[in-house]
Amino acid sequence: NLATLSRSPTVWGDEVMFSEAAVRYWAGHGFTVTSWPAAPGTLGVLNGPLHTLLLVPWMGLWGVSATASRSLGLALVGLSAVVLWGLVRRRGWVRSAGLRLAGVGVMLCGHGVAAAARSGRYDGLGMLMVATAVALAARPDAAGRDWRRDAGLALLGVAVPWAGVYLLPYGALLAGVATLLGGRAGWRRVAPGVAGVALGIPAWVLAHHLMGTLSAVAAFTVGQAGQPLSARLAGLPAGLARDVSVVPLLAVLMATMACGLAGGRRAAGGGGGRHEPSGALPGAVGAQEVHGRRRGPTCPAGDLAVAAAGLLAGLGVPVWMTLAGKYTLFYAWMAYVPALGAALVLLDRLTGVGAARRRRVGGLAILAALALAALVGLPLRLAACALEWDQRDHRAMERLVEAHLASSDVVVSGPEAYYASARRCRETLAVVAPVSWPGGIPSRVTALVGGAGLGGCLGDMGPEWTAVARYAPAPYRWPWRLGRTRWYDVTVWRRSAGGERGARSGEE
Repeated sequence: NLATLSRSPTVWGDEVMFSEAAVRYWAGHGFTVTSWPAAPGTLGVLNGPLHTLLLVPWMGLWGVSATASRSLGLALVGLSAVVLWGLVRRRGWVRSAGLRLAGVGVMLCGHGVAAAARSGRYDGLGMLMVATAVALAARPDAAGRDWRRDAGLALLGVAVPWAGVYLLPYGALLAGVATLLGGRAGWRRVAPGVAGVALGIPAWVLAHHLMGTLSAVAAFTVGQAGQPLSARLAGLPAGLARDVSVVPLLAVLMATMACGLAGGRRAAGGGGGRHEPSGALPGAVGAQEVHGRRRGPTCPAGDLAVAAAGLLAGLGVPVWMTLAGKYTLFYAWMAYVPALGAALVLLDRLTGVGAARRRRVGGLAILAALALAALVGLPLRLAACALEWDQRDHRAMERLVEAHLASSDVVVSGPEAYYASARRCRETLAVVAPVSWPGGIPSRVTALVGGAGLGGCLGDMGPEWTAVARYAPAPYRWPWRLGRTRWYDVTVWRRSAGGERGARSGEE
């Protein structure tokens, strides 16, 4: 992972937006941003600032670079896997140590999880917070009220708006599932977290009001809803398949559910002694227990509840998040991890000691789905990275900046060369979306560096800017591509002689 971290993906806009305030902090410009839809120099608190705040000490330790920024995401996702592994082990939901270990590997290899971990965005922190909240809510009941559990959930709830408002609809869905399956007991477990969110949102609004960022945050948050509801619903089929790793899991879970329901109907009709269900599922197991015919190990009710919750979340998350605003690849872990948990619970029961041969066949089908889910994720990403090794080399951006930009320059940069420029130059203004500066590009700016997207963001740069250097991607020797990331194709512009005189007169 670390060896390919700077190459997969190539540096892109969202990553720069979430790391910019930390980068500018270490460059001496305060915890401010220029790439967000707000006035340059605004505090970097518009969306998910907790992740960026964590980046400040992280970059103090590891330096300012794409690898440093992305490694925080890897660490947070890795911690999430550890928390979930401990939860599953303590609760006995997956009794096989080998399956628990394999489950961690399949989780980390998932297409959406790998994308979230390596993106430089805040999704890894959201994953860790959700994993911690689930682990706390699932703690075994102690004598009396578990105040540590309640306090932990309340603190996490207060922190949710600062970690990212996208967690609000997902948290509401999880709380609803817990209440639906657990009744009053389930509600009592999640109520402290709900109370924390209820307290955290007004505090979040008040804090932004005091910082003078409330209007910018409101405009940005409303804008995240994007398209009208009808357009979002039209794109739902594509959203359901956005994470290719979750597709085989959902397919095998739905097939197993169908077999279980069919087996349950046969058992209820008196044929249970002749027809053994091929999978350990709610319908089949319920019928077996009612009629007293247990042929092989079955899932306890608690395990079935966990599997049902995972399946419900895995199927419902894309729909729910689409209705709430949007569903992207970086949110796909919300569906993938519960679906994976459901598959592991069922697989653990289907392949246990003494399981009937037909049940073992069902287990092999789930095992094949797990393998496919892992293979189409991180391994495929790394294969694409290896094929495009030279075209994704971020060191080329560092060499370009070293050769053509000076430490005294004030630079407007696209995402491609942002980290290199921020380390070398006096100040770097990040631009990742169209901007409208009164009077055009600020007169103190001495150079521009970026790809084709920079021109689209700045509009017509005019004759005062002259291209002085360009880096084009190395020739690609294969007839086809596995990856979809954009290769580095970056130009450096400087003010022409007339442009420099105009800039100086503007300053005077």
